[in-house]
Amino acid sequence: MKRYKGLITKNINMVHNHKEYMREYNKRKREEYKAYWQTPKGKRTKRISEWKRSYKLKGDLGMIYDKFINTEKCEICDRILTDDKRATSTRKSMDHNHTTGYFRWICCHRCNTQMGHSERKFMKVIHQIKDS
Repeated sequence: MKRYKGLITKNINMVHNHKEYMREYNKRKREEYKAYWQTPKGKRTKRISEWKRSYKLKGDLGMIYDKFINTEKCEICDRILTDDKRATSTRKSMDHNHTTGYFRWICCHRCNTQMGHSERKFMKVIHQIKDS
């Protein structure tokens, strides 16, 4: 019985050591990932993944991202664009067709929302014409 008690104690210590190791390993990995997302490559990867997931965007996303990063003025109203985190009228936006998923242009948040509203109104009129 003594022999088994020694093995059980040894196994408990091994499990405890493994848990400590995994805690430290996971902490180190979280820090590595956090640092990666701050690099230009990490920011690019994160933004493109977001576009794929949220907007079902189609086309050459690398080219679209490069254009998004390098565009300084709205392609519709020539307003200077900002990289604000919250929705301001001058925040940089990527306009796309919600039906097809294809990219159209880089514009300010104001133009992007106005385009969306006018597009929905246009589609309503088209559906009304089809129904009559």
